[in-house]
Amino acid sequence: EEAHRLLVDVSASDRVTLFHDVKLIYHAIVDNLKKHLPLKNTFLKDLHVLDSASRTKPDSADTMIRVGRAIPKLLSDAEIDRIRHEFMMYAAETIDQSWYIKNKYHDSDGNNHTEYQQIDYYWNKTLSLTTSFGLPKYPTLSEIVKNILIISHGNSDVERDFSINEHIVVIIFY
Repeated sequence: EEAHRLLVDVSASDRVTLFHDVKLIYHAIVDNLKKHLPLKNTFLKDLHVLDSASRTKPDSADTMIRVGRAIPKLLSDAEIDRIRHEFMMYAAETIDQSWYIKNKYHDSDGNNHTEYQQIDYYWNKTLSLTTSFGLPKYPTLSEIVKNILIISHGNSDVERDFSINEHIVVIIFY
């Protein structure tokens, strides 16, 4: 709103030029993202199987098997063979909606909104399910999911150190 208010003082030709330049910037950003993001990486595409909504899709068990095979030295051949069985049990499981939906609400315009739980919250609840003997229901899925969820945190300490060092360098040079 404030941007629109400020644009009132700008001439029509300058506004046209500004919007054209902004459009060019957005196109350049999209081109850069398309060039540098791993959009064709099948492993990353397969990770959609971790979404709670994917568990009942027909090809999800095969997708989870591909994910399990893609992580080197994580699972034995016998464990890979168990993925389908565990995934089918997981797909048939009655999952409490509160495990994946945090909040549902209507905004002032009457639009429905859903706020979802974080994925680690959902999987922590799901992987804590046990059999009648007290054993984990999904031990193989647990190995896969836990290893996938830690990928994004793998370099966090190193990245944090670089960020701190960058601030120190900036302070020293200014």
